Amino acid sequence: MDIAANMSLFVPKLLLVTSALLNLGLAIYAFRKNEQHSTTTFGLLALSISWWALCYLMFVVTPSVEVRYFFNRIKYIGALAIPVLWVIFAMQYTRQETQWLTPRNIVLLAFPEMIFLLIVLSDGWTHFWWPQINLGDGLIPQHTHGNVYYLQLGVTYFYLLWGGNIYRKAYLQSGALYRSQILLFLLGAFIPVVGNVFAQLPVWPSSIDLAPFLFSITTLIFAYAIFRYHLLDLIPIARQTLLEQIPESIIVLDDSNTILDVNQSAAHLLQSTPEALSGKNLLEYTPLSMLRSALQDILAQPPEKHITEEIHLSDQEIYLLKGTPLRYRGAPVGRILVLQNITEQVNARKQVEMLYEQAEKERQRMQATLQNAGEGILLLDADGNMVSRNPIARSLLPYTHAGQFPEALKNAWKDVQESGSAIKIELSIGQQTFHASIAPVPDFGAVITLHDITPLTELMRLNNELISIISHDLRGPLSSISGYAQMARMDNLSRKEYAQIFERIDANARRLANFVSDVLTISRLESGIKPDPSPNPVMMDKIAQYIAEDLEGMARAKGLLMRINVQPHPPFYGDTRLLEQMWRNLIDNAIKYTSAGFVSVSVRTENGVLIAQVADTGRGIPAESLPHIFDKFYRLEREGGKGIGLGLSLVKNIVERHGGSISVESIPNKGSTFTMRFPLPSAAN
Repeated sequence: MDIAANMSLFVPKLLLVTSALLNLGLAIYAFRKNEQHSTTTFGLLALSISWWALCYLMFVVTPSVEVRYFFNRIKYIGALAIPVLWVIFAMQYTRQETQWLTPRNIVLLAFPEMIFLLIVLSDGWTHFWWPQINLGDGLIPQHTHGNVYYLQLGVTYFYLLWGGNIYRKAYLQSGALYRSQILLFLLGAFIPVVGNVFAQLPVWPSSIDLAPFLFSITTLIFAYAIFRYHLLDLIPIARQTLLEQIPESIIVLDDSNTILDVNQSAAHLLQSTPEALSGKNLLEYTPLSMLRSALQDILAQPPEKHITEEIHLSDQEIYLLKGTPLRYRGAPVGRILVLQNITEQVNARKQVEMLYEQAEKERQRMQATLQNAGEGILLLDADGNMVSRNPIARSLLPYTHAGQFPEALKNAWKDVQESGSAIKIELSIGQQTFHASIAPVPDFGAVITLHDITPLTELMRLNNELISIISHDLRGPLSSISGYAQMARMDNLSRKEYAQIFERIDANARRLANFVSDVLTISRLESGIKPDPSPNPVMMDKIAQYIAEDLEGMARAKGLLMRINVQPHPPFYGDTRLLEQMWRNLIDNAIKYTSAGFVSVSVRTENGVLIAQVADTGRGIPAESLPHIFDKFYRLEREGGKGIGLGLSLVKNIVERHGGSISVESIPNKGSTFTMRFPLPSAAN
């Protein structure tokens, strides 16, 4: 009998030891993680169960009646803490009603169990817990509980049901992954409760206590939930840190598009509350038609597909929706939808795009300006490498590095690199002269600008030449006038000699007057001053015939034939004096540079254009000189040539002043033909 009794006690003892040690291990594991309040609470809960099992073990193995009575009382330190910790852990674990967990409310929650604990610990004096106690030889003392015990039992069951209801709501709002965790936890917690309730029934033998067995089952379930499902790592409704504090709207759906969880931002977007949305179909409870339409298209896609789409709820509100599959054991069990308000980002992006377009237009405008600039512009980096240049600069300096520049420009660039100050130099490239400006670009390199000053230098040369020519051409007639004036003072001259002297003085004076007149006339024409503010109708044929006949004597003196072929034409509006000067210059030049043959003057109309020509059979004009004969101060280097090179330039100005054009055809040693074309006014004008 003793061996059988000992064997019957061995199994309960082993189970109690296992339960105590496993729960102690779970408590240590939870305390070491210490990542959040729920972890600490779970550690205290496991520690309370371990204390209960350990005290009950001591109650079983201790032979002394007094010691067994002692452990039977202090086991309630753990037993009465379990309901309170159960409610607190349920709130923390599921993140429901956590706003209720203030220090004051936790004290109020634990207050009834603390009173019961004081009563049971003082039962040796008061006997409120066990009015009649008889510790026999069995595992459980033969006793009769008082009313306080049953009152405590009702409070404990209330706490356990309270916590269970919290888990029930979490179960309904969670996905399949979290539901498995909650079911395991509920099962492990309610097995001892159900066993304890069953043990209170009169039909159950009072000598058999189910607590050791039930504690062991609970411990094994808790251990499986922790190590298999990471019970303390994966908090199902960890919304305080993960969902509620982020501005994005987050919606958790199951595979039937039922809302399992939403954060406050998503509830606000759906114009409801998280509690009202839980368990509802998302499409049925989406008040915004544009959002509902977009969600219908998105949710119709396979659940394992990742989704990213931009949704325009209105012109002023734009969301970026991202859908991520929610998987359990590799299979999709739902979706997590994240809606991010990107209105500001989109507006900022549009602003950036607009600024970019403006910058691009400005860049293109600047590029066009540089490409069409009349100056050469080059941009170099700090090492002298060519970064950018416009076409003019490319044609002038077709190099890739500053070291290949002409020596003067290369030295100037080096000086700018060393001093950091701009330098300006005069530079010759080929037949052109440039004003080069080299300026530093901070933190980059340098920019070089080449301004062509060749026309300016040519103008200075021409001015110097003009002064020389004018002084030479004025000196001759003036010297002649001065010489003949001195001869006129002599008393021994005849009247004929006096007449010749005064004739030569008059000729030189006229030559000077014509020279000054040509200079003044071309200056006024080029300056834009209109000699005759109101042109009158003139007959070009009459003017041409008058000048030709006036100069015919000079032609005959050289043995030349003057041919005049002018035809009547509609009135032509112009300045008679300027047109006479034009004809006189052309006919005079033709006679002057023709040795034999004829000079021809003609005027005719053709297709509403008045055509005037002066032709000769003189020595002609060399081909290389034809492009320059209308330039000021240009003179042909040929025998007998006189003047300062203003005659043909003056003719061109007069022709263009009257809206016409002039051209020349010439064959060396055969003659030249000058052709002028003037548009005649239409009948309507």
